[in-house]
Amino acid sequence: MNADEGVNIMRRKIVIAMVVAVLSGTTAYADSDCAGPVMRELHADERIVDSLRPDKPGQVRVYAADGAEFTAGQSQWMRGQLKEVGRACVRGDSAAAARLLAGVRQLIDAHARP
Repeated sequence: MNADEGVNIMRRKIVIAMVVAVLSGTTAYADSDCAGPVMRELHADERIVDSLRPDKPGQVRVYAADGAEFTAGQSQWMRGQLKEVGRACVRGDSAAAARLLAGVRQLIDAHARP
């Protein structure tokens, strides 16, 4: 085996590991108590929060894909809350997940463009 074949094998292994990680993450949510409305709201909120990208370090204001304006701190807080929602779903604690999502949804709704 030459060096190029070794690199190709390593790339395949990395891709397979990434696919397995993604699929196992979605399976964890699917098997949890967070199915249905909680998952739909989680995905909707993730789309908005994921669109909040500061253009440069230290930027004070960030804008969602729908034009809503947030502070960078609010953006980071929502990211952290959504991670906690995911952890709650994996634990099977749909009540905690719904409570955390309600806080994120309240902030998103407060900043929605008319």
